[in-house]
This record gives sequence, C-alpha cells and structure tokens, in this order.
Amino acid sequence: MNLSKFKILVVDDENDARLLIHRQLKSMGFEKIVLAKERRKALDEMFLTRFYLIIADWDMPGMDGLSFYKNI
Repeated sequence: MNLSKFKILVVDDENDARLLIHRQLKSMGFEKIVLAKERRKALDEMFLTRFYLIIADWDMPGMDGLSFYKNI
C-alpha cells in the first residue's frame, strides 16, 4: 500500500512529541504530515483539507483531546 498519499494531522503542544510522531510516521512511509501546536491551528487546517488520520494529544492547554475530537 502506498502510504505517501494519505494526509495526517498531528496536534500536540509539545514540540518534541510532534517531532517524534512526525519522524515515526515518515519512517512508516507517510509523507503528507501537517503539524499543529494548538487546537485553533489544527481546526483551521481541517477546514483547508481532509485528513486520513488525526493524532491529538489528550492533555492540551485550552482544550483536551476528547473535547477536540468532539469539536470536529
């Protein structure tokens, strides 16, 4: 399966966590990865494109992961 065509959104307020997840996804063959530090940027990105997968931190300032998912 060609994973390079799938778009993935990673939402995490911790830079190290975002980069670690990004590296892992790249090593698996994913190429279209969008990183967001905060929920507002993530929601804006979701209005611009459709994502195959969204990975969000459960404990983010301003909105936890569950609330984030309920808002999409």
